[in-house]
Amino acid sequence: MIRNRPLTGFGLGTWSEVYPGFARFDDGLFANQAHNDWVQWAAEGGIPFFLLMAVVAGLTVRPAFRSLWGLGMLAVLLHCFVDYPMQQRPALTAFFFAMLGMIQGFDGRQDRTP
Repeated sequence: MIRNRPLTGFGLGTWSEVYPGFARFDDGLFANQAHNDWVQWAAEGGIPFFLLMAVVAGLTVRPAFRSLWGLGMLAVLLHCFVDYPMQQRPALTAFFFAMLGMIQGFDGRQDRTP
């Protein structure tokens, strides 16, 4: 799928409609997601969208290590290689990206003013 449309992809959210045309084996089951968000992002949004998500992940590493709970954000991004947590519920994805925004603003210092 990625090789067919590397720049534009097939459109976000189109995996289940487009994938059957690329499947090498049809066991009759419905493939709702790619079970790898990174591959699905590249297939649906093209290489530019994949790179955008990789940049987001890369920019998350340093701030995540400054806060203990920020490491959970990295764990979710790693989990995306073996499952599709971002595709499950749009509200959870929005919450995840809101949390990413918060760790970007976290500087690791505590405000000690009374």
